[in-house]
Amino acid sequence: MTAYLYYRGISESLLSVARGAGAITGVGATFIFPPLQRRLGLTRTGSLASILQLGCLVLAFVSPFMADTGQGDCSSVAPAEYDDCISGRNREIVMLSLGVVASRTGLWLFDLAVSQMLLERLAACTSLCRGENCLLSNQAHHPRP
Repeated sequence: MTAYLYYRGISESLLSVARGAGAITGVGATFIFPPLQRRLGLTRTGSLASILQLGCLVLAFVSPFMADTGQGDCSSVAPAEYDDCISGRNREIVMLSLGVVASRTGLWLFDLAVSQMLLERLAACTSLCRGENCLLSNQAHHPRP
């Protein structure tokens, strides 16, 4: 995404701000996770996180199709249409950036939920076997509803 936005004319300082915002939203997920887990449970929190991430990425995916700038840049349009071209381009860039930045929250919430599930389900059988082997054999013999 960074290369695409740089190609579209976004300055390096704005790109670094967007990357910083993405990091902050990812860290923010660590503060959101415990209350969500207490309220919804671990499985539902993971499901909500994946839906959140998918929704945000859909916003980012459709952003190029929402702008009416075409494939070229705005220098090739008529002067009367230049302002519309720039506003469409800006809308595309804002939607793309917001979608990717917000999806970081869903990504980290999902990662925390999966890690917590592994820790809780592996804690019972650490003395018998190690890691994923125990989890896989436990799930194969005793699937959870």
